[in-house]
Amino acid sequence: MARHVAIFAGIGLAISFLIDLYQGGVRNVIRGDSVCLLALYFLTLVEFLFPQPDFDETVTRSLTGRGLELVLLAFAGITIGRHFFPPKQLHAAMDPMPPAPAAWYFNLLILAAILGFMHRFVAVDFNLVRWWEATTGPRFSVPWVRGRLGNWKALFNELALMLYLIPPLFAVIWNRRSEISRRKLYASVFFFAFTLFSAFCDGTRNVFATYLATFPVAYILTSPHPSGKRVAILSAIIAALLMFSTHHMLKFRNSGLKAYLAGDTSMMPVSEDTLFVDYNLLAISQLTAQFPERFDYLGMEVPVWALVRPIPRALWPGKPEGLSTGIEEALDAEGFTIATTFIGEAYMAFGILGVIAASLAFGALAGWWNRLGGYSSAAALTSVLYASGFFALAISMRSLLTFTTAALPTVALYVIVRLFPPAVKEHRLPHSSENRHA
Repeated sequence: MARHVAIFAGIGLAISFLIDLYQGGVRNVIRGDSVCLLALYFLTLVEFLFPQPDFDETVTRSLTGRGLELVLLAFAGITIGRHFFPPKQLHAAMDPMPPAPAAWYFNLLILAAILGFMHRFVAVDFNLVRWWEATTGPRFSVPWVRGRLGNWKALFNELALMLYLIPPLFAVIWNRRSEISRRKLYASVFFFAFTLFSAFCDGTRNVFATYLATFPVAYILTSPHPSGKRVAILSAIIAALLMFSTHHMLKFRNSGLKAYLAGDTSMMPVSEDTLFVDYNLLAISQLTAQFPERFDYLGMEVPVWALVRPIPRALWPGKPEGLSTGIEEALDAEGFTIATTFIGEAYMAFGILGVIAASLAFGALAGWWNRLGGYSSAAALTSVLYASGFFALAISMRSLLTFTTAALPTVALYVIVRLFPPAVKEHRLPHSSENRHA
């Protein structure tokens, strides 16, 4: 059942993207709703394109049908919701972000790297040997791990969100590498590679996947002439890295990269002829048997918790600790966390109506954000802001509770530009008029 849905939904998405590509070129495919649809497909269905012999032993046919219905409702909601904010004619004079020289992007990249990695190096007293041992070791025992409830130190840890700005910033720097010195270019390559390596060692696949996604978005949007061949090659490389990371990070995410390379794994061996993501469909299906039969719908508790979650506990000691009924409690899971995508969380709140409302809201939000993409080729800085927003959209497909936190890097970038605008002297992108037309 899941394989059939995965095949036909995948064909439908592919046809849709091909039509968009034919009608408006490469930039017409780089949209917020496209990111949402692809992320949701990856999280719920892509693994069923491969053999999953253990799936049938853990869920019934009836529950699987319910889960698939909710998944398809979510796809339909995003697809419909994106039309609530249709594209409109834009003018370069209305661009919310100013143009910036390549050196400004380099300075911002360095700032993001310093702020993003500072909490890690402070935790090990700037000892590189301890940092290496912790980075390649078990992820839940690293010195910089954040506590469940957080404290004043969590404020420092939240600066790690600045790392999500590095991939789109590097994409712009790479496209404009002729405007900076080789020393700065090499430093940019190093920090981008360092960010990818750290995310890979952390074992959190959604973070690594987000880095891989925001880089090509900004690269294509700021490229003078993004040819189809170049985009195809880049897409193939990104897809290969994503498949590689999805397979291997699952094996060492608890024991650590060092132990994995030494032959140890943290989980049961994963079959080499299949692909395992997270069995989110399984968790979604199982939730339909718990709500409302065993637990009452949580109602507004879910969206309210999503709104207040970014508020530091150091500033609000009485902040709630979480949902009154968590996913793990509902599914009787102990000792590990379970992801159900935004579909499961919305279902816990309001049932089927919650899934419809949440997917329509995400589709509408993506459609509204796409309007910013109309400016993205007029000035590269707008492209970075636009691409950084894809992080919040993509990560929210995994959990709507993370949306407000995930949006913080985008907000931070906008605030930084407003407080410290780039100084530009006679700066003009040679392809700006052409790109505005596109």
